Amino acid sequence: EAVLNAIADYFIAALEVESCTISGWDIERDEVVTLLDRDPEPTAQVAVGSRFRIPDYPHYAALLHESRSLIVRRGDPGLDEALVRWLDAYLWQSLLTMPLIGKGRVIGLVELGERRRERDFSADEIRLAESLAGQAAAAIENARLFSAVQLLAVTDSLTGLHNRRHFIELAEREFQRARRYR
Repeated sequence: EAVLNAIADYFIAALEVESCTISGWDIERDEVVTLLDRDPEPTAQVAVGSRFRIPDYPHYAALLHESRSLIVRRGDPGLDEALVRWLDAYLWQSLLTMPLIGKGRVIGLVELGERRRERDFSADEIRLAESLAGQAAAAIENARLFSAVQLLAVTDSLTGLHNRRHFIELAEREFQRARRYR
């Protein structure tokens, strides 16, 4: 969660956008899963854990399967119906969406939304966003690996139950808390 929040902060500050949504790609289910939604408009926020089926959103399919960025402005001619509904649902005038590519595969996507105006993202802004997306993918993958290693360190591989190390760490934390609160 801390990594995702830091990533959103960097995107919002660097590109001066209003909102940043970070999603993971569940390849087996062919769904996009919302991991974080940073949006100042509470009525337009996407709940963490929300799932969107790729076949229902053709713009996601192209983005994820072809590993390319997508820039959409409300006034663009020829927008597909699903994309128009997406813009309407979240009140966006402009949207820059790019894949998160980690270790040569797409692991998710980042959506940067703008409500105030239809925005033409410059080539430099797009390169910056794509560069940040690459770094974000690496950070997310590292955080996932770190969590997995932490879990392996405190669970028995055969039973999946907590091991002795977990109980010692838990006892140490509880002793510290007991001292702190007397």
